[in-house]
Amino acid sequence: MQAQKIKKGTGLQKHLRDARRSINQFRKTPFFSLITVLIVMLTLVFPSLSVTAVLSLKSLVDLFSDEIELIAYVNTELSDEAALGISERLRINKNISTAELTTRDAALREFSTTPGLGEIALQLPNNPLPASITVTPAIKTAEIIEQLTIELKNTPGIQTVDSDLLWSDRVKSWYQALQIFSFIVSVLSLAALAAILGFMAYTEVNKRREELQIIHVIGGNVFDMMRPLLYKGFFLGFAAGALAYILHIYILHLIESQITVFYELYELTPILFDATALHLRSANPAILIITATFLSWATSFIGAFVFIRRVIRN
Repeated sequence: MQAQKIKKGTGLQKHLRDARRSINQFRKTPFFSLITVLIVMLTLVFPSLSVTAVLSLKSLVDLFSDEIELIAYVNTELSDEAALGISERLRINKNISTAELTTRDAALREFSTTPGLGEIALQLPNNPLPASITVTPAIKTAEIIEQLTIELKNTPGIQTVDSDLLWSDRVKSWYQALQIFSFIVSVLSLAALAAILGFMAYTEVNKRREELQIIHVIGGNVFDMMRPLLYKGFFLGFAAGALAYILHIYILHLIESQITVFYELYELTPILFDATALHLRSANPAILIITATFLSWATSFIGAFVFIRRVIRN
């Protein structure tokens, strides 16, 4: 019966028939099919979220690399005129792009605007805050920044120097660690996906063992035998990819408020909306669904080909 079906009909008719057959198999075993789709979905969500985290942290690395600044605090004994002279001399340095002076009075006004500290500033008998010079390096490499830090510390009139380089190095180390973690998660997830779909192909081929042997005897080719399995893998991957995207967005929605609070603590709020993968949601559905569909189809192809060849040889 199956052999007659294979011989009759055009190529398009064969594809439509096998596509309907694979859909009917999902309908016949809805619980098993749903469990399989959910398992494949979970194997896709973990690498998807880890890649999103890597891209988000990469934006922080780029931000710190682009906006590294040095803050040189002037001795409190020096006047604003002397501090201005120091900042003007620093502008001549070829390694310095800008040197902006914040006077003592301006520093106190900024301190006073901080919530909860305004009353304290009013009660101070005198201004204890030093003038500061915000230095932007012309070349933002670690070597240049370290060299500038030493030069600023040795500059007469400079008391201390703060650098963003330490934070930049910390974020880079987190990024590198997350990259490795994401790679491991992706490899393990792909291995799990291959094992699941390979087992599915093995089970399906075993159920149809006698049928496949008869088809082979009467002249059917391997690809005719594989076609229902390939459509099943295609539809399975598509459904799992769509559900994985929905779960991906839902999880991001749950943690978005916490991420916003974290960024606000470090004055990094714009990153969440301008630079991270959270902002690129419109690109994720096609990427995730197409990737899931292709991986499912390709794994089904390999598994079906190997197991069907083994069956017809025996």
